[in-house]
Amino acid sequence: MKALLLSPYLQIAIVMGGSTSILSGMRFGEIGSSILPNILGFTIGAMAIVLSLATSQFFIFLAQGGEPRSFFMQLIANFLHYISLQATTIVVCVFEKQFGGIFLNFVASVMFIFSVLTPIAIGAQLFQMARLYNAHASLKDDGPQ
Repeated sequence: MKALLLSPYLQIAIVMGGSTSILSGMRFGEIGSSILPNILGFTIGAMAIVLSLATSQFFIFLAQGGEPRSFFMQLIANFLHYISLQATTIVVCVFEKQFGGIFLNFVASVMFIFSVLTPIAIGAQLFQMARLYNAHASLKDDGPQ
């Protein structure tokens, strides 16, 4: 919970969502319920691709001998977090779209912006994985000398 509250993505979402929903009067139920299903589908697809490659030697390397906090498990846990966040945000946006209200719109706006910002973090983690793969491939090609 502490990591969530200290997340710069959440802090940015609170500032942007709060100011946007209060100052502009924009309703996020409509926006979130139309955009987030596409982002959710992309996130599930990316997770499926990562899991389909999990039997390769590289992913066995990332699993670090089955460590519960291995890079591989952290990557999958982050994907699950993003999927849960996006699905919950869709539900909140549907409620906001149906019932309205200042508080519900504020919550929907913060969750929507947080849901849009979090793929940046997973993208950074996938980039880190690509760098590890690149380093792993260079070790594999050189072999022991």
